[in-house]
Amino acid sequence: MAGMTAGLGADAAALAAVAALVGLAWVAGSAILGAAPAAERLGMGVLCLTGAAWLVMLQPLAGVSIVGEPWALRALIVAALAAGLARRPPLRPPGYAVGPAVAIVAAGLVVSAAAWLVPGDDYPARYTDVLWHEGWIRQLVGGGNAPGGVYADVPNAYPWLEHALAALVMSAGGLAMTPTLIAVEALMLLALGTGTWLLAIELELDPAAAAWAAVLATAGGGIGWLEAGGPAAVLTASPADPSTTPAGLLGFQRGISHYGGDLLLSPAPTPALGNIPPAMPRELGLALVPLAVWAAVRAAHRSAPRWWALAGTAAGLAFLASPVAGIVAAFAGLAVAAAHRSRAAWVAIPPLVGVAGVWLGPLAWHTADLGGLVNTTRGRPIEPTAAQALVAIAVLLVLAALGAGLAARSRAIDRRALTAVTAGLIVPALAAAAVPGLDAVPAVTRLLHYLPAAALGLALPAGVAAAWLVGRARGKGRILAAVAIAVVAAASAATASAGMVEVLHRSGEHPLLRCDEPLGGPDAGTIAVVGAPNGPAPSDPLALTVFARTGAPLLYISRPRIRFPDIYLHIPAQAPRFFALRAIDIGRPAPADVTRVLAPASDATPPGFAAAGSCRVGTVADGRYRTVPYRWFVRG
Repeated sequence: MAGMTAGLGADAAALAAVAALVGLAWVAGSAILGAAPAAERLGMGVLCLTGAAWLVMLQPLAGVSIVGEPWALRALIVAALAAGLARRPPLRPPGYAVGPAVAIVAAGLVVSAAAWLVPGDDYPARYTDVLWHEGWIRQLVGGGNAPGGVYADVPNAYPWLEHALAALVMSAGGLAMTPTLIAVEALMLLALGTGTWLLAIELELDPAAAAWAAVLATAGGGIGWLEAGGPAAVLTASPADPSTTPAGLLGFQRGISHYGGDLLLSPAPTPALGNIPPAMPRELGLALVPLAVWAAVRAAHRSAPRWWALAGTAAGLAFLASPVAGIVAAFAGLAVAAAHRSRAAWVAIPPLVGVAGVWLGPLAWHTADLGGLVNTTRGRPIEPTAAQALVAIAVLLVLAALGAGLAARSRAIDRRALTAVTAGLIVPALAAAAVPGLDAVPAVTRLLHYLPAAALGLALPAGVAAAWLVGRARGKGRILAAVAIAVVAAASAATASAGMVEVLHRSGEHPLLRCDEPLGGPDAGTIAVVGAPNGPAPSDPLALTVFARTGAPLLYISRPRIRFPDIYLHIPAQAPRFFALRAIDIGRPAPADVTRVLAPASDATPPGFAAAGSCRVGTVADGRYRTVPYRWFVRG
């Protein structure tokens, strides 16, 4: 009952946050565009909200943290809202398409169902990326100018627009992590659905085709559900280790070879699978791509430099969430400019460079100062075969092939722009598939990272086909045809979404860490996590869970993922950290910067520390789950 009550509370907080974000987006979009169609105002408002997150990324240059001061942040939001309302924008929409809006929202609810039905942060131990992101968000909310690493004094090396956006929501709303992530994901889905609708309308697709394009972009996929036959999700591309995975979760941690390459959540081959919770920063980047391309197509149609500037800005914002998304957005914009021979397209370059430079500039400085960059990816990235990629996008591909033929014969559609946009979104994936083996920079060369953009490109002509198929039916047959297409197209996302619901239910029954009191924040000093059940050093999932719950620096972790090779000239290296941790484990004094210790309850109290609370840590041996009592200590 307590878990259900907490879940309802998280849902209520998330719903309130979503309503506030949509309201802010509406006011901002209305203040800028005036009496424009509702979707245009929402799209512009979403760009304004992500622009506010970009301003947060200026914190390191200013040397202050506005996110770490919630009341000052709230005052700024109220002032911005008042300034928008002072322009007396027409807040009542001039008209809106109820049917398409309901369909797009329904598609978004299908893929995000797990967040609403099982709100919590108990993700499987192998699904660790979200733990890094949660820790970085807490670092910002705790007063950090920028996310760093799991060790103190490590500079940022990850594009952090999504973390800035989440920190804004979390700090301004006084929210916990769970409702924060739900609200940010809802904003991503709003950007994806609204942006695809706007792009389709700008390409002169009729409203029915535009609605189908938005629905397919949000929830369309492949045919892996035929093999699954029920709830199923592949959490990561690499196969599970039965010895370290609870037996009840083994069916949800298979590798990419299962279900024909479909139902894979990380990295996901389609936007639908990527937005199944927990959505990663790359999903925010992809969600901004349609808005960037919409602005580019409008700029080409109107020969309007200001729209080219907006396109460059939006592409830059996409880059700051996911460099792959920024590359795709820029390439698609270039394709549009070439197709329309737009001489004003160069206007997009300065804002693109300026927006992206807020992260690339400091990264370049730290790279030069700290010996370059190293690849932190473990092993060779797993890529799908051609057959697996086709299975993952099969429904979109079939509909897109039919839609391309229909569009080629249509005089109502801007065929030149549609071809340019579709090619601009698909060609990067083809290029990534054609040049394998660039392991030095897997983050921007992996085919799996480009497949979602290709799926987004297929959704546009696929929307034309879906609308045509429904239009050919008569009477009640239209409803049946629409339902059939929607079910077949979204079955992959629905199957994986239901699978993730089961995963979260089972993970909640097998939590990695449960404490009776919070462990504190990032400003309370370094934490040592000692004596993990599987060995003398802490397992990365446990240490990362502590980092995710606190944002505090750790004394030691076996894989810190630090990209700067010379950073250990300025901070303690791995070996001294490990031996300092072992010293604590055998009862010797902790280093001066360690203020908290998490250790098994059987261990003696570390010298100079006092017991502050109890925890239970979950561990798995031979597929069986058990818990170990832990205590946490604070320096006395």
